[in-house]
Amino acid sequence: MKIGVWNIRGMNKLLKQSEVISVFNKYHLDIMGIVETRIRNKNALSIQRRKFKQFFILDNYSSHLNGRIWIIWKDSSLNVQVLNTSSQWIHLSLTHGSHVVEATFVYGFNHPAQRLPLWDFLVSNVGCTNPWIVLGDVNCVRTTEERISSDPPNAAAMAEFNEAIANAGLAEVRTQGCCFTWTNKQDYADRKWVRLDRALVNASWLLAFPDSYAEALTAGISDHSPLVITLEASAPPKNSSFKYLNVWSQDQKFLPLVRAEWGTYIKGCAMYKLVQHLRRLKGNLRGLHREHYANITVKVKNLQQQLQTCQEKLQLDPHNRALCQEEENLSKDYCKIRTIELSIIFQRAKDFEIKMGDASTTYFSSKVAARRNSSNIRKVVDTQGSCLPLLSRIFPRLF
Repeated sequence: MKIGVWNIRGMNKLLKQSEVISVFNKYHLDIMGIVETRIRNKNALSIQRRKFKQFFILDNYSSHLNGRIWIIWKDSSLNVQVLNTSSQWIHLSLTHGSHVVEATFVYGFNHPAQRLPLWDFLVSNVGCTNPWIVLGDVNCVRTTEERISSDPPNAAAMAEFNEAIANAGLAEVRTQGCCFTWTNKQDYADRKWVRLDRALVNASWLLAFPDSYAEALTAGISDHSPLVITLEASAPPKNSSFKYLNVWSQDQKFLPLVRAEWGTYIKGCAMYKLVQHLRRLKGNLRGLHREHYANITVKVKNLQQQLQTCQEKLQLDPHNRALCQEEENLSKDYCKIRTIELSIIFQRAKDFEIKMGDASTTYFSSKVAARRNSSNIRKVVDTQGSCLPLLSRIFPRLF
């Protein structure tokens, strides 16, 4: 499944209408959002019937005079349902085969104060359990590095945007292609480059489509780059790399395992002995992890539930010595295993927000999925712009 969005800045010209259809067909899009159409309601129907007669079309003329957003698709098997619409967004439910996702096509207003309803809508949809993507022209940057201009960016607007993304539980989907998605196309001295178009996804999206990515294409006749988002099926599971956990060193079995391994005799040079010792010790430590630290979150939840049940019983029978002793033991066990869980989470996450806040499993999983998504390499381009084959495709058995 592929989703596209493009700020074409006016759709009255036949050339721009043809370019939109060309991008839709060239990249085999299933659905596409067109923003900043600048076509009045009275002219829209004739253009849609004449040039887009092979498409199904949705728009937001009911919320704005100029219908700032159009949604087009061809495939009748794609089930599209409108969940919410406004002058700045159209929020849809898309069902295509086994995929059920929610997509919000966005065209944010230019003035920061006018974009506040858009940020409020994103935050209000934080409880969305389906994979959810927000894509389009938000008319705002997240950092100063996303803008090349003599005019400084609006710091307050950036802070509002970043706060909305954090509160909505969204993350940037991995994007390749053009770094800056808008330019004013003026002379060199007055030219501005800004990243205004982007794709944001929630935790459910990252877990359902960990290999998805966005590509910012060259702008062509527009001043904005089209975005194409590809939903790829998960790659076959790979053998996880060995990672040392600090909590192992506190286990009473850790030092005996290390001493026992280093006490065995291995014939060969010093470097060979070291490598073999480490390789064999790695297997022993994995066994230790499976025995005591695997599924640590499940163990924490079970102990927490047991402690809660015991304390509820104790409220009904405060003088029950057996319950008092059981509560004390459960509390100690819970504190111990919860501390171990937090230590593992902090080491793996390396994220300030997680370290300073609650160790939310969903948030943690989304952060890990986002990092894995951003580290995947799907395309290598040389200095001439030609795509080079990836080694993993040439020698699949080596990777």
